[in-house]
Amino acid sequence: MLTALSILVSSSLAGILFCLLRLLKINKLKKINAVETIRNKKWRKFLIYAIIIFSFFFVLAVSLFFYLYH
Repeated sequence: MLTALSILVSSSLAGILFCLLRLLKINKLKKINAVETIRNKKWRKFLIYAIIIFSFFFVLAVSLFFYLYH
């Protein structure tokens, strides 16, 4: 059980960091090229939803860890 929780926490943290880095890259592209704004809006919306989902899994895994092992 501890292994599954640690895998869930590490994958959700990696997902959050990946999404944040992609959002920063989109913001840099937006400043450079204003033509691709429609596609970037779709990606930004998708990445924000992904951050919310990964954050939910992170909070769930950490709370389960504290509930089971403390």
